[in-house]
Amino acid sequence: MVVVFDNWCSRCTNFVRVVKKIDWLQCLTFKDLEVFMTVEFPKG
Repeated sequence: MVVVFDNWCSRCTNFVRVVKKIDWLQCLTFKDLEVFMTVEFPKG
């Protein structure tokens, strides 16, 4: 599962940090929102 988060939001980054520690099966992939939007959905 891909989790897209706002890297500029301190609450979001803290949440991701905690969830990464809990996700010991590594079922989640975390993507920065800004990078995700430019790579997955380029303008045009």
